[in-house]
Amino acid sequence: MPASVLIMERNILSVRHLLIAFFLPVFVNACSGPLEEPLRVGSNIWPGYENLFLARSLKLYPPRTVHLAELPSTTAVLHELNAGTIDAACLTLDETLSARARGLDLKVLLVMDISAGGDVLLSDPSLTALNDLRGKTIAVENTTVGAILLDGALQAGELKAADVVLKFASADEHEKVYRSGEVDAVVTYEPIRSRLLGEGARELFNSSQMMDLIVDVLVAPGAVTETHAAQLRALIKGHFDALDYRRRHPIDADRRMAPRLGVTLDEVTEMFKGMRIPDLAENRRLLEGSPPALEETAQKLIPNMQRANLLRDAVTVTDMIDPRFLPSERQRRAQY
Repeated sequence: MPASVLIMERNILSVRHLLIAFFLPVFVNACSGPLEEPLRVGSNIWPGYENLFLARSLKLYPPRTVHLAELPSTTAVLHELNAGTIDAACLTLDETLSARARGLDLKVLLVMDISAGGDVLLSDPSLTALNDLRGKTIAVENTTVGAILLDGALQAGELKAADVVLKFASADEHEKVYRSGEVDAVVTYEPIRSRLLGEGARELFNSSQMMDLIVDVLVAPGAVTETHAAQLRALIKGHFDALDYRRRHPIDADRRMAPRLGVTLDEVTEMFKGMRIPDLAENRRLLEGSPPALEETAQKLIPNMQRANLLRDAVTVTDMIDPRFLPSERQRRAQY
């Protein structure tokens, strides 16, 4: 056979091999069905949510399982959740109640943290006591958690809302309005708390004085719990695996967290002192049972929210908690 014919046949075979290599993955994927879209989870920056991001850093989620959407404030998280552009979210329990009252069928799947000092009212250092706030301007996020902490601070200082001037500002504006002198005090939370304290702000009140009323939870609409069950299980398992990793390797874990939080390594350790991160056993205690302990906490929150005009519509909590996605003890264990 002439050499030119051999070369032509080899070229034809090469083209065939290229076509097979190109179209085979497409054919296999077509036979196995479309790739599942990642679960979109929204949160603002708060140390209690960081185990999700630590899990991402440690590659604890299976590929294409979870997409963490980093948003500037709780207000933005609620907006995206309501719009359906995220599938799940990190919220406070009172924010969850407000959203449910507005008709959003949110289910609580995990207790992420219980604030024990991480939410605060900070003031200019010239103010030394809560009653010094009379006539002063206070920045606060227009959310229920901000209002609840402010209400607790005013009550502790024997003040009423009419005794102060409120300036509504989202969390990403807190440092700016405080540093500019637009306000005399700010209701805020970590990591903003640590940064402003480092600049000389004075802490007048914090969430440790409020009997575990500020609770952060992972929520998802009821429909999402049915369509994304496997991804939700992977997300929550990643949270607990990351929590285990931080217990075993605290310095490395905190080093990974520090850049996102915008603080130093030592400050990461300090800010976690302002909250309690429930482990799997405590999550089971809070979310299981009849009624679950967290449901009782929610029932206590409702009248407080109503008194502060934060909750005007009726809200049902008896079907709010869904512990199905908590891992078993065997599933939770991870080897490092």
